[in-house]
Amino acid sequence: MKIFNHDSDRATPSANIQELPLKNRNRYYFSLFLLLVLGYTALAFTTGYIPSSSMEPLLKPGDHVLLMRAWAAYPFGILPSRGDVVTFHFTKAAQERDAANFPGTDATSIKSGEILIKRIVALPGETVQILGNTVYINGKPLHENYTTIPVNNPNLYYPYAVLQPLTVPSDCVFVLGDNRNNSDDSRFWGPLHIRDITAKYVLTLYHTKPPKDSESQ
Repeated sequence: MKIFNHDSDRATPSANIQELPLKNRNRYYFSLFLLLVLGYTALAFTTGYIPSSSMEPLLKPGDHVLLMRAWAAYPFGILPSRGDVVTFHFTKAAQERDAANFPGTDATSIKSGEILIKRIVALPGETVQILGNTVYINGKPLHENYTTIPVNNPNLYYPYAVLQPLTVPSDCVFVLGDNRNNSDDSRFWGPLHIRDITAKYVLTLYHTKPPKDSESQ
């Protein structure tokens, strides 16, 4: 004869049978949620390597960084924000403007299609002007709450946003490297089309020893 324990703190066989489907459903939903999170993370994030000194001191040559892809960082047409550090395609049009402004120099050492990383300082519709080591937005000095490296010669000529204010087009942003003394950025080739942004910088993962020379990019 099989004897069942009928203590009040133990579930009956019929109760156990009724609970199993609920537990299975919870386990299924949790597994599905976990798969979705992992899938989103795998698609939305990528990594990158910093080869140049143009974003020092934030990013140094040899840094490996975590990036959020543009479609995830700026969904549903959300515009980038001032101060965002973004990666983007250096387009052929930008390369041609760079070459035209500095004929006979090595200003075109960056090839079209390369991925660069810079910081957004001016947004669509704003006016930007750079006087010495100060950036002016709509005629007012920009308070930059991050560390930059100033240019050695503040009287240097740049084709864009120096001699007179530049109005950023509605589909563009104006980007600079934090290392203002060693960065090929919007000062040389003009505003950046938002559509060319590929990702947003999230954090630095780790650092490896870079090659001896690091280019200005």
